[in-house]
Amino acid sequence: MAILEDLNPESVYFTERGGTRCAILVVDIGDVSEIPRYAKPLFLTFNANCQFPIAMSPKDLARSSPDGL
Repeated sequence: MAILEDLNPESVYFTERGGTRCAILVVDIGDVSEIPRYAKPLFLTFNANCQFPIAMSPKDLARSSPDGL
């Protein structure tokens, strides 16, 4: 699929959510300004509902301040 080649996600999973077909793409977004690069092709091609939940790696968590937890 050309869109997946262009977006180059770290991993992709196809599943269902609430009775609707969906895809979960794991991407490393360094800055929120990169979100449209990922969302726009999915909006235009599939009229997709895109969500971008935040996830931290153990390395990210280790760099965080104990006061921030």
